Amino acid sequence: MYSLSSVRSANFNVQHYLDLLDVEMSIKNHSKNVLLPNQIEIMKNIYLLLSAFISPFVLVAQQANLFTIPNQSAAFIRMPSRTTMVDVDAVFFNPANLPSMGNGVQIGMNNQFLNQFSYIDSEYELYTSNPKSYNGNVKSFVFPSFFANWNINDVSIHGAFMIVGGAGGVDYANLPVSDRGIADIPSTITNLPGTRNLVNYDAANGTGYSNIADYRFNFQNKGVGFSPGVQLGFAYKVNKYLNVGMDFRWSQQLVSSEGEVSNIEILPETQNADLNQWMSPGDYLRAVSSETGEAVYSTAGQTYDQLGGDRFISIRQKGSGINFIPSFLIKPTDKLFIALKYEHRTKITLTTSVRDGKDGGEQGGRPVFIDGEEIRSDLPGSLTVGIGYQVNDKFRVNTGGRYTFFGNVDYNGREQYMNQGYYELEFSTSYQLFDKFLISGGYTYNRALVDPEYHSDVDFWIPGHSVGIGGRIDFTESLAFDFGAMFTQNVGQQFTYTNHSYADGNPLATPPAGYVGSYTMDFRKKSYIIGMGLNIKIQKDQTKTPNLSEQEAASGSSKLYNFRG
Repeated sequence: MYSLSSVRSANFNVQHYLDLLDVEMSIKNHSKNVLLPNQIEIMKNIYLLLSAFISPFVLVAQQANLFTIPNQSAAFIRMPSRTTMVDVDAVFFNPANLPSMGNGVQIGMNNQFLNQFSYIDSEYELYTSNPKSYNGNVKSFVFPSFFANWNINDVSIHGAFMIVGGAGGVDYANLPVSDRGIADIPSTITNLPGTRNLVNYDAANGTGYSNIADYRFNFQNKGVGFSPGVQLGFAYKVNKYLNVGMDFRWSQQLVSSEGEVSNIEILPETQNADLNQWMSPGDYLRAVSSETGEAVYSTAGQTYDQLGGDRFISIRQKGSGINFIPSFLIKPTDKLFIALKYEHRTKITLTTSVRDGKDGGEQGGRPVFIDGEEIRSDLPGSLTVGIGYQVNDKFRVNTGGRYTFFGNVDYNGREQYMNQGYYELEFSTSYQLFDKFLISGGYTYNRALVDPEYHSDVDFWIPGHSVGIGGRIDFTESLAFDFGAMFTQNVGQQFTYTNHSYADGNPLATPPAGYVGSYTMDFRKKSYIIGMGLNIKIQKDQTKTPNLSEQEAASGSSKLYNFRG
């Protein structure tokens, strides 16, 4: 679902939900110049060096972030602990609860407005200014869910349509991973290996060709990722103490990404005023070649033209999988509810479709994306536990949590950083303020136990605190309206990374004096959700809400089940 909590990226978990790849380009010598033997060796070194830097970091599609708080209904937004609730949204939260609703048909229709803001502050020694701030906004005005249940005596037959992950669109104008890659370019063109190193040339000749004041480029990333799911199942009331359920869910992942890196330019700061203007690295090297008479710089400029050309991506990825979901509701007393649900892992393989030939260019002699290529993007299994207590006719309290298992999950390589699991803790309460009006609220905390390397510019999973509040209005005995708002504030985290290898670790590259190669990333995030839902009950028998005691239910009330939950 929507990355709105720590995961939340899904879920706005979605989480929301695009990534960048460092594109290592294959090097081809297109120079028509005739080089001397020592120049040929120099150019081999140059080509190896340029392969790491002039190729831009290209934004590509990432699996939808499918780890999130379970914001599948408006009732959850106003009361974020639903595992023990006997209500129609139990089709998702705990299907075993449904036989306790009484005979008839129940329908729930929901929509949510999602808005998530992500912030990154990054420091890297080759930035022209530190720190640099980056931000992104993921939002969706359509996040629907539909639940239906039909009870016949002690049997429930039910189904649902919902968004189980991702959702929403995102637009970035820049990202740290792209900036770091291009920030290296001024250093690489002034620290060419061999005797034509511009820093050494300046030192020997009293010139200033190695002075590059700044760099710039155009970067655009637009993407959307979501995972709709269809669920079917049945549940059975074994006796007054136990209900059981078994459900199957088909989930599909759909990801779309449009991106480009273009117009890479540098700003020289030399003694020659004619050179001190924005220009491409290739044009600058040709200008230096013209002034110095060194042909090797002109040849390097041609390579920069080729590898530093504009890059475009337009792809779609989709795949699907099925999992099964056993559930249980245990009622030791009339007022105490204990719920258990286990969702098995869903194996999903995404198939890539390239649009308009925009495949990101070459990578190691092949396109970054290949039409028809497949990658894995599983949904992990999870265990949900809840305890609810109906204090009296008006007052209800719930608590519980969910633990997601990372074992055996294939997440296209990122699973190596998902060493433990993810958990949520939740507490909520409701109170029947008036006969037709219920108020509710609650709190959740979630945290993913992942390594710092798991976090990316557009999919970072930091702890989050969520607070929800809202209510339910009973228009009639068979029609109720849910509304609520939720705010999530994630706990900012800062990590220091040492895995940015200058020149992609190429030993032929000469880093600038004092270069360290580490960088910091400071991650922050916050999210807002507004939810609305309509619940309809078609029922002939006169059954009081099952959240009340059997003694109260037998008191002679003729009121229909009134969606108290």
